[in-house]
Amino acid sequence: KSTMKRTLCLLTAALVGTHASEIGKPHSTVITLTATTFDEHINDPANGLWLLKFYAPWCGHCKKLEPVLDSVAPFLAGKMAIGKVDCTVEKSLCKRFDVRGYPTLKYYRDTEFHDYPSGRDKDSIM
Repeated sequence: KSTMKRTLCLLTAALVGTHASEIGKPHSTVITLTATTFDEHINDPANGLWLLKFYAPWCGHCKKLEPVLDSVAPFLAGKMAIGKVDCTVEKSLCKRFDVRGYPTLKYYRDTEFHDYPSGRDKDSIM
């Protein structure tokens, strides 16, 4: 029993250690950002450039963009992290960034946030 329990603990620790949103490691998946985690993730030196999607779950354009971001995230790991903020839940964050429509895309680099000016297809984002 104790060997099995120890193996389970080690396996759990390994899985937790490789969690995609771990601070200090480049992200290869789209990271859900909340008011609690936002600043810590944005200021993580391992992820200095971010593309941020502010969205509402009911928004058709947001739903269309989701698989695009999911597909590019692994290719951008170590170059650019992708985060998403659900504005129906994280109202204070969306107010902080003056989100007026969905999806709103911004990028973060060198301590500054900017409006994302390019296309919303895979090639443009890459």
